[in-house]
Amino acid sequence: MATYLSRTLGGHKHSEIGRVLGLEKTSSVSSAYLRMKGKGVASLPLTLKKR
Repeated sequence: MATYLSRTLGGHKHSEIGRVLGLEKTSSVSSAYLRMKGKGVASLPLTLKKR
């Protein structure tokens, strides 16, 4: 989720995200991003609801 949000909302490069998350290969970052994107995460609301 952090990879997806960093890329989508932050616009960070795969290499930047990988460095912060401790992933050596940018392909690992890309794979994680595409996996989350494929699960339809983009359609989920990003707001917190008050209980």
